[in-house]
Amino acid sequence: MNSVTKFTILNLLAVAVLSCTGVELTPQPMEDTPVPVEVVFSIPDDGPGTRSSYQALDSSVDDVNLWIVSDGTVIHHSFLEGQTTMALVLTAGRSYSFFALANMGRDLSGSIGGPSDLESLRVNLQDIDLTSSGGSLPMAGTLSGVTVSAGAAPLVIPIERLFSK
Repeated sequence: MNSVTKFTILNLLAVAVLSCTGVELTPQPMEDTPVPVEVVFSIPDDGPGTRSSYQALDSSVDDVNLWIVSDGTVIHHSFLEGQTTMALVLTAGRSYSFFALANMGRDLSGSIGGPSDLESLRVNLQDIDLTSSGGSLPMAGTLSGVTVSAGAAPLVIPIERLFSK
């Protein structure tokens, strides 16, 4: 072997040895990889108490209708009774918007065909029976433009009353 070949091999060997850092890299999920996501519905604390006749119903969540929109399409709906959290699987790298409507007392999936239906959805006070047990005040919340990644913190959707106490 001539000296130029030996020199080239030694240089390549030195580069290979020096490039090994010994640091393990955690692989990040690629786009289009399913990742588990926790969604939490949160009622912001609005300070001092009020004189509401329905004070016990101010901050309780009996049921939640949740719609998830991605790329202009409603891709998921859930009707949750007695829950303020839920686990689901979404695709990493995609942008999502979440729309929640709480304390309606029924599954509203049939009334929503697309995102424009969500924008035009209205709640009439006459449709709400606040005197029945579990008749909590209607609430709504949104969380827009969320890009999902693996190991992310839970997605918190703040929900607020739809009308005053």
